[in-house]
Amino acid sequence: MMRIPVLALLSLGACKLTPLPSEAPPLRDMETPLVFQSEPDDEAERLLLLPGSFTGVSVKSAWFEEPDEPGQAPDALEVVAMVENSPAIAAGLQLGDLLFSARVAGGSAVELRYPSQWRKLESEANPGSAMELEVDRAGAMLQLRLSPAPRLAMPDRQASERFREEQRAGIVLRTATEVEARSVGLGAGGGAVLIGMASNSPWRKAGLRFGDLIVRVNELQIEHPQVLLALIRTEEEGEDLQVEYQRAGELSRATVAMTSREQEISSISLQPLYSYRSSRGKTSVSFLLGLFSYESTAAAWDFGFLWLFGFSGGDSDRLEEVRK
Repeated sequence: MMRIPVLALLSLGACKLTPLPSEAPPLRDMETPLVFQSEPDDEAERLLLLPGSFTGVSVKSAWFEEPDEPGQAPDALEVVAMVENSPAIAAGLQLGDLLFSARVAGGSAVELRYPSQWRKLESEANPGSAMELEVDRAGAMLQLRLSPAPRLAMPDRQASERFREEQRAGIVLRTATEVEARSVGLGAGGGAVLIGMASNSPWRKAGLRFGDLIVRVNELQIEHPQVLLALIRTEEEGEDLQVEYQRAGELSRATVAMTSREQEISSISLQPLYSYRSSRGKTSVSFLLGLFSYESTAAAWDFGFLWLFGFSGGDSDRLEEVRK
């Protein structure tokens, strides 16, 4: 009869496979000041803006195929709602139409990808002017002519969207409000306001501050924070981004380096003699199949010896008394 050494069996038993995490852990040093954790309070200023024109169209970004990754540029704008008896109805638009481009009053055509571009057209077009649209309807290309009407009041306020980039920049962005966006020639929801940064983010080191409104990167206009995120993902490590931003009403430029996540050793083992693991604030060490073991977190610790003796401790549910 073939005999397998006990030590080998124990080693095989100790070598269990554990699934690797599919996503990196959140950056624990990401900082978002309290003032940027809520919606911006500029509604009084927004209501004083010129209302612009009215088309009666609500749109959203659309892709021909499901995007492979976040930040992939959309292909067109999809008509998702229309107001009854509006200029959009008069122009012959239908729900589900894809808007590829628009040309206003004989100007150059604007490729439509983000809702902020449509809102910019509405805010700047003169009522009664001609807006020529390139439309895809179930695969057939159409040319439609829309004449915006005067808008009597500002449209409803739109809540901001927030995005975290934790792999190569360590930043948090939100869409710009209508007041912020119009100040740099964008539509509501365009631009990218910097509201969070990791302690060692290259954006912080380049001099960017909380509240800066990113307008262009590498000469590409930021119609939505996803445009900036896509640039960050596609640039090579070691390359720089040329960032144009607005701060206190003035435009400035900065050169921002690219970075990547640090790598760390989280596990070392020589089964069954020694094992070390460290992951997300928890550390464990074991010798000789648990003859000696130690485990600790930021709040507690546990020590074991000879499988018989155990000691543990950690934070209690009260603060220490301050003695003067």
